[in-house]
Amino acid sequence: MIVTLHVGTDEPFMKKAARMGVGRAFIDTKICAMQRGMADLIWGAVPQRYPRLRFVLVEGGIGWVASVLRSMDHWWADHRHWMEPKVDEPPSFYFKRQFWATFEDDRAES
Repeated sequence: MIVTLHVGTDEPFMKKAARMGVGRAFIDTKICAMQRGMADLIWGAVPQRYPRLRFVLVEGGIGWVASVLRSMDHWWADHRHWMEPKVDEPPSFYFKRQFWATFEDDRAES
């Protein structure tokens, strides 16, 4: 089974725009919400519990993926012994095994 996360997965855009302002809401929805969604899935041990489940991050860019995974792996290495729920492998392991990401317009490569 494939689960997709699309920009705006976390909160309706207009509700977020009213709370944060349109510009900030757009940036948060386009990038930060996607990062949070990926991190919440991995830290929540969802890929670990369901290794056949696949995740696709849609139109949230890809330039951020490597740095976020590096940071998550660092925190996992330093704190995995006390973190709950217990995640047995580094976060990048689950991403490489079960995640795909698409982009619409990502200038990180420019």
